[in-house]
Amino acid sequence: MSGRLSLYALRIVTPLLLAMAGCIESQRGGDAPDRARTLEPSLVYLDVTAYSYEPFQPWKQPDLVQWTGYGAAVGPYQVLTTAWNVRDAAFVKVRRHGQNAFITAEIDVVDYESNLCLLSLDPNSAGEPLTPLTFSDAFEEGADVTAYWLSGAGQVQTARGRLDRAEVQNSTVSYTRSLQLIAKETGKDSGRGRLFTVGGEPIGLACWADNNTGETGLIPGETILAFLADAADGEYAGFAAEGFEARVLRDPALRRYLKMPEDMTDGIYVSKVYTLGTGAEQLRSGDVLLAINDQAIDAGGQFAHPVYRQLTYHHLITRLHAGDP
Repeated sequence: MSGRLSLYALRIVTPLLLAMAGCIESQRGGDAPDRARTLEPSLVYLDVTAYSYEPFQPWKQPDLVQWTGYGAAVGPYQVLTTAWNVRDAAFVKVRRHGQNAFITAEIDVVDYESNLCLLSLDPNSAGEPLTPLTFSDAFEEGADVTAYWLSGAGQVQTARGRLDRAEVQNSTVSYTRSLQLIAKETGKDSGRGRLFTVGGEPIGLACWADNNTGETGLIPGETILAFLADAADGEYAGFAAEGFEARVLRDPALRRYLKMPEDMTDGIYVSKVYTLGTGAEQLRSGDVLLAINDQAIDAGGQFAHPVYRQLTYHHLITRLHAGDP
């Protein structure tokens, strides 16, 4: 590493990335039963048959495997679920409230970076149109949350918890780091695409659950709204992904070695640059990244968000779509 100092305030025009085509279980709560009834035509139960692989014997063709999940209507015959629920899917079927027979579903868009999937149902077997839900991008730290999902028996189940925080986390199905809402006191097995609401408004879909801590990660409403808007025209572009790695730059000795002015306290150290991704063409290993789109990044790699408080710089990239300034 040389003593060269290159300071960057990155202005992003995201490159076009390929879009890949990856609760406490109780009935307590004041208005939860009433709200559950109104959600009956909006929630579905997923039955997924998927391919399995033997990594040490890839020539073998293991038996198909099955698992279940949940989804929510975003159109008369469109359902939103997680990419994790449909990973390696061979067949996807859904069941709705009041209908015993399964409905054939097709994958319209699956994005493993955002961990979201849009399914379309066969109108001939679906019957009456579903009632679409509209997601909210509102966030209220400490708010009471209620989760809803349709059980395998066709009944809407409810769960209660608390919205604890928002933070950038590693994806469960991709290499990216993106914004997630964290709900607490949600009990066991509260992931798999359950719908979470605050004050009756949908705020996200559950994408993971930690049975040891009682926490559940949610794909937030702002990500869902951006995903649906991008998919609406049938030409899905996808979310941005960072084209570099960076690390904190708190060490005074390293900052002096890089010949950074003593009164300059912001900036992270670019440790690696990839051949593709946002920033790959502008940055080089050894650079110091001070800001992204005029948003200052501190030495710990965080920035001040007006709603979510402190977030890591990854959100400044992964919230964008291809072509966004």
